[in-house]
Amino acid sequence: MFRLSNRPGLWLGSLFAALVLMSFAGAAATAQPTILTADAWREDLQELDRRIRDTHPRPFLYVSEADYAAAVAELDRDIGSLNDAAVIVRLAEIVNLISDGHTRLAFPRQFPELGLEFGHSSNADVADKRLEFGSLPIALTILEDGVFVTAADAAHADMIGARVLSIGGLTADEARDRTASFAFAENDGARDLKAGDRLVLPDVLDFIGVERRDGGFDIRISKPDGAAESRWISPMSDIQGWTTFVDRFESAPRHLREGQPAYWSESDADVVYVRIDEITNDAERPLAAFMHDAVVDAESRDAKLVIDVRRNTGGSGDYNRAILLAILQSDEINAYGRLFVLTGPMTFSAAQFLVNDLQTYTRALFAGAPTGARPDHFGDSKKGQLPNSGLTLRVSQFHWSGNVFDDPRDATNPHVPAPMGGAALFGGDDPPFAAAAGFDGPSTAIGLIERQLELGHLFNSFLIAFAERTSPDQSPESSPEDFVSMGARFMDEENWEAAYGAYWFGRSRFPDHDAIAAGFSEAVARLDALEAEGGG
Repeated sequence: MFRLSNRPGLWLGSLFAALVLMSFAGAAATAQPTILTADAWREDLQELDRRIRDTHPRPFLYVSEADYAAAVAELDRDIGSLNDAAVIVRLAEIVNLISDGHTRLAFPRQFPELGLEFGHSSNADVADKRLEFGSLPIALTILEDGVFVTAADAAHADMIGARVLSIGGLTADEARDRTASFAFAENDGARDLKAGDRLVLPDVLDFIGVERRDGGFDIRISKPDGAAESRWISPMSDIQGWTTFVDRFESAPRHLREGQPAYWSESDADVVYVRIDEITNDAERPLAAFMHDAVVDAESRDAKLVIDVRRNTGGSGDYNRAILLAILQSDEINAYGRLFVLTGPMTFSAAQFLVNDLQTYTRALFAGAPTGARPDHFGDSKKGQLPNSGLTLRVSQFHWSGNVFDDPRDATNPHVPAPMGGAALFGGDDPPFAAAAGFDGPSTAIGLIERQLELGHLFNSFLIAFAERTSPDQSPESSPEDFVSMGARFMDEENWEAAYGAYWFGRSRFPDHDAIAAGFSEAVARLDALEAEGGG
């Protein structure tokens, strides 16, 4: 159970769960290394272990040092019975135990231009090109309602838009879940994002136990018209004729448009849309001037300002100040229901810092999906190569604290959840943008607090309540009766955690109110009873 502390401003409980090292290496991984010797791989393992221990500020925050050391020792024993690709994936599993999106081992790829890479610098070449992982002639993306083909070469372009039902002897969900042990992800959204990238690598499919047939894989798909069919596909030799769904379908959500600068905007009567794909600064159009113009444009149109950072994997957090100040200078735009930020699993690193600041200091509402990073996370990776394989290893050097003390969240949750499904993506719809542009929900602090408690987003409700408490001029003041009625409603619904939150926020604002104190005591008793019964 996770609840607010009885002492205002502190949090009790933990949302962290240790990752368990899971290897699904099948028959293809039982051969000996042939490209590097077992001793060479052991040297790389030792160097990987040394760099993690020496560089990362807190490598054993999410995994015990004993479990980590056991995983290293186990791989050291197993190396002689694994093929080279399996050794690479097992190394990746060890790095993944650190549970830090900035600490990762790059998979060597024959077609790196098709891979998902969050880094802002390229990976080095491996020592032997035979270590590179090949690729199937398709790209996969995991959406709200399944695993979908989102790109393909010319021979498989008809598969674009289809949902993947199974790969070899595994369902799509089973295959996805088996990639979690080497995702280098901090939350489920980022893990799914990485899973789609990994599931087109034949060496990875071998490792997780997907059956090969005649050198390829049987994939069962469901076409957009509902027709199911089985296809056999084998690794590709080149990327000629590569096509994405953006190319294939007439329309695509605007946040997926390619060939745009790092930040740009467009306006209509009701919305000024700002897309920021990298936290950077263009000398010809500085970020500060760009954001100032966007805010002024939204003011003059009496429009909403929608900032899209769904494809922003970071950059230089120093420039976030320009975005924040442009918003804070406008009381008109800095208001609930007027300012929106679109987030998703690619919102990472410096973009997460921006989300932290916007949530703490502005009246922005977030729409879309959870971010791909923890608000409190590690970063500024130090990049290097393992000595024998040449594999690129990045290890975080610094801890970047979130804006809330001891923040246990694994992501920033949207105030307005708006997941992307296959029909929307391939039909050119954009649910997160539509949710922001058409928002008609509560625009007062008390209404937003209640809605976030309904969703189970305690931190969102806490930050709204804290902002109202410390800056009453920015939002309508609540009354004791607001919190009493809210808490009573949740108690009637037997939503004890939401009731607890409502009364806790009320008590922090009105500490001497008898009805709030009584409601809080009852909510605590209900939660304690639930916990004693094993249901908390």
